Order: sequence, then C-alpha cells, then structure tokens
Amino acid sequence: MIASLHSQLIQWFLANQRKLPWREKYDPYEIWISEIMCQQTRIEAVIGFFHRWMEAIPNITTLAETPTETLLKLWEGLGYYRRVRMLQQASIEIVEKHNGQLPNQYEDLLKLPGIGPYSAAAISSIAFEQPHGVVDGNVKRVLSRLFAWQEPIHLKTSTTFFENKVASLIEQGQPRYLNQALMEFGALQCIPNTPRCHSCPITVLCKGFAKNLVSQLPNRTKAPITKKTEIALFLQYNNTYFLQQQQANEFWKGFWNVPLYTIETNTKDFIENWLQQNLPFTANAETSFMAPFSYTITVYRIQVVPILLRFQHKISSLSTKLGKKGNWFSLEEITNLPLTKPVREVLTQSRQLVL
Repeated sequence: MIASLHSQLIQWFLANQRKLPWREKYDPYEIWISEIMCQQTRIEAVIGFFHRWMEAIPNITTLAETPTETLLKLWEGLGYYRRVRMLQQASIEIVEKHNGQLPNQYEDLLKLPGIGPYSAAAISSIAFEQPHGVVDGNVKRVLSRLFAWQEPIHLKTSTTFFENKVASLIEQGQPRYLNQALMEFGALQCIPNTPRCHSCPITVLCKGFAKNLVSQLPNRTKAPITKKTEIALFLQYNNTYFLQQQQANEFWKGFWNVPLYTIETNTKDFIENWLQQNLPFTANAETSFMAPFSYTITVYRIQVVPILLRFQHKISSLSTKLGKKGNWFSLEEITNLPLTKPVREVLTQSRQLVL
C-alpha cells in the first residue's frame, strides 16, 4: 500500500498543486519565509504578505540588518508576532555562522531561533530535498482517514503513528513532493467537513472510506478556550491619539496598542462606573461607545468594547494615570506604526466618528 500511495499522491500533487510564489524556484530563503508565515495562517492569506516581504526584504542579509519595527510593520496582520522576531534573530545567526546561507541540514536548521522540528523538516525536505517527514493538521487528517486511525490525534501514540507513516512514505523517495502532496491533498481534496471522496483518486486505498468512518476522522480534542472582556480606550486630544507600546511580558511585544483593561461585564453602566472609580480623569472627556468586536489569541477568546474619549485639554501625567508609559500620535504617524489587532479595529471605527 505504501508504494502505491506514494506514487499516487505525488502524481496527484504534480497535476493539482496550487501555484504559489515560493514554489516557482524553490529558493531556500523563500521556502523558509513561507514556512514561517504559513504557520497557523491560511496560505491564501499569506500570499500578499509574502510578495510584500520579498520586495522589501529580498535576502537574509537584508533581514538581519532591517530595524525590527520595520519588520513588525511588514508582518502586521499575520499574527503570532514572535515569529518575525525569531526570523530576524535566526538571520543574524546565519550571517555570522553560515556566511549568509541557510543551512541545508535538518540538525543545523533546528539550532536556529524560531525553527522547531516541524519547520526544520519542512525546510530541509522542500528546499533541499532531505528525507525528513512533515506532519501538520492536513497530514494528520489525511492519514487518520487513510488508515482509519481512531485515537485522539493529540495523544503521543497518535504522533508516533503519523510520524512513522510519513517516514515510510518518505523512504520511497522525492521528499520535496511527497511532503507537499500530503499537505496539499489535505487542503484541497481530503478537506475537514466535506471531503471530496467522490473525486478522490485513492479511495481504493482508504480504510476510513471502506469502513464509512471518514466523517468521524480525525478524532480531535479541542483545547479549552478562556473568555475575557476588555475595554479599549482610544484617547483623543487635538487630533492626536494616545498609544502604548507592548512590553516583553505582553502579547504583541513591540507593537503599539490602545490602553486595554480587563473587566467583569460589558454593560454600559458597569463600564462608566469602572472608569469613574479607576480612571476618574476620563469624566472630563466626551465619551462615545463603539461597536464591540471579538478576537482569539492563543487560548483566549476576547470581547473588546472600544470607547472613544475626546479631551478638550491635554492631560498631565497621563502615563502615570494609566499605569503605563505611552505617547500621543497623529493619525498619519499611527498608520506607520506596527499596530495590534485591537488598535487597528478601533482606528477603523474611530475614523468614522472623528474624521
């Protein structure tokens, strides 16, 4: 089965693969950047960011020398911003230890900041055709169905099972195409909710299909989500706005944010009382409640209540009053800063109210 599956997967991939910019040349630097960008992000959403990045940062030396804030701005909207900092740290190390050339061996890639076992396997196999298997969510889904694997996929036994199956396929050769074929097959053919079994070229090999288990696989266990409610304060004075830079112990380190506070409930009366008790200076502002929105980060689902506060007079010692240092910026200056998701959402809404 393994040899036949290997052959048919690669044949399918070469005929059906998406045209992606990093597949044009299989340039190692482009493969590296694309792999990091595509972590926890849809490929379709990455393409625009990839083109913009390559235009501004065409090689590893440029990446090592570019100011971090510029890189964060290029990355803005992709999320998981620690990735871009690790990219730069790795690029500096590559310049210093590898003459500016991305290492072609799995073990050397694994030593670089921001490159774990998955990324090292993907980069070494796709860029350098090294025999290392890649196991992502798409691959787990495809293999669960193909082999009717019914154990929860988060278990260590499942991890070992998937790795062994991919290793067996890699032994047949062409690791560049095999790894991409498995991932692409999961993205385009063996999709999560409505797998295209009617047009699948390998149903004859699929044990999940034979046992009518496809709709039940893979067996997922969802991580618990913690819900939080925050108020986001967009403070305006004389067409300038107050932002704070996120610190090392906060999400979005280095990005600029509006003041955020976790609260117990999102009712208007509660928020007004909370502001009066905790930030009494806000009573001097004209207050506008904007449309709430939600976002998810790591294990948190956060509902944000944005509030626009217009001040007629500049507030003295505002950083002290808020408990965190910040600065006033014009809208033009703000749009050139790396911004968090909350501040981008608040800025979009506030433009409708202010300008």
